[in-house]
Amino acid sequence: MKKTILVLLFCAILTATVSCNTSDGGTEAVNDTTNAISTTTIAPITTQTPTTTQIPVTTVISSDDKTPVSDSSQLAFYLKFKEAVDSNAYDTWLEQTLAEGVRSEYEVYAEYLAKWKDELAFTIENGKRLFENEEDYTLWKNELNEWLVNTQNILKTEMNLMVGQVAKLEVIIPHCELVRQKVVDTKKFLYYFERQVLTFQFVDNKNVPIIWKYSSEAIYQDVINQYQELLTLKKNNANYEKIYLSSNEEGNEIQSAVYHAILCNNPEKMGYAMKDLNGDGVDELILLNEDYHVYAIFTAVNGKSVVVDASFYGDVNDTGAIGSDGTIYKHGYGKGENVYGSIMKLSDDGRLSGIEFGCSDVDIDDLAVDYYRIVNGVRESIDYNEFKRLNDAYYETVGNATDLTKQSCGDFVRMKIE
Repeated sequence: MKKTILVLLFCAILTATVSCNTSDGGTEAVNDTTNAISTTTIAPITTQTPTTTQIPVTTVISSDDKTPVSDSSQLAFYLKFKEAVDSNAYDTWLEQTLAEGVRSEYEVYAEYLAKWKDELAFTIENGKRLFENEEDYTLWKNELNEWLVNTQNILKTEMNLMVGQVAKLEVIIPHCELVRQKVVDTKKFLYYFERQVLTFQFVDNKNVPIIWKYSSEAIYQDVINQYQELLTLKKNNANYEKIYLSSNEEGNEIQSAVYHAILCNNPEKMGYAMKDLNGDGVDELILLNEDYHVYAIFTAVNGKSVVVDASFYGDVNDTGAIGSDGTIYKHGYGKGENVYGSIMKLSDDGRLSGIEFGCSDVDIDDLAVDYYRIVNGVRESIDYNEFKRLNDAYYETVGNATDLTKQSCGDFVRMKIE
């Protein structure tokens, strides 16, 4: 019921916004070049954003648990949203492309407009999960689409009255700002809706991400969905092994990696963290538990999820760690004299390179041990002293693996399982 009321209020605002316009056509782009979408590195940039006056900052009480919430909690939520808006990839792309001076300003702004329109479509689709029924979602979606059609028709009319790119530029720039602000407002609606934030209620859930189409959360959404599904099955003592195997008959590397991650002691302690390990501007997805024990790592190659490593033993302390510079550390023990360690870096194409070392049983009866080192895929035998030097250096560098990972990866996002 609360959701329905909020939807109606939001739709009423949208209707008022578009009432002075007329709808008579599609949403074709101003220029064919506007269809291109960039995935340029994300970096902060200050642009037009909502002001704090748009957000209730009074002390409120949750209608569910009657727990008072302070002004600082409200402000913290707002600042997190503002930070996400200020660091969006589209504004960064615009600033960088204009600075290059290769393309005309009109062409750049036409593509910038297309990016925000595409982001609005993504945001509408992403918001479907918040609605209790299809009718409410359809009403909300149609209002937004009608707004977009009307504003597009106004733009076309005004552009037809202009001669030359300079004159047209004066029209398209404010239109870009209009569509950008609509995306921001729509995301803010979803952001607060998911937290059930109104002036009379407030439910604290700081782990809800603000998702952009080209953000890391969107790239890894399929992985996160599988992860959540299998954790839920495990918590409820369902036969998740059978379901996994039946859906994995043809062999799916991502499913296998996710399945490895849910072989944990407590599914309710599981979650993930995001960190850019290779410096390409897109975060990697790290599946771990609340103690920052690593289970699996995924990266994005050409906008798709790729498994980096899923051979960590998360429930065993200090078997894996992430360094502040993105270095991936792994260490483990096996039967007899078996020991393994690695210090690796991730490349943009999802490959690992670095040094591996270890020892393995050659003949258990004779207690013979093979000590080895692998540098960028080339294996060579070493003696015990060199192996011990490498092993000691590993622990000296890593120290406490969980502390290192926590300091490097930041916020832990707990999975919502029922």
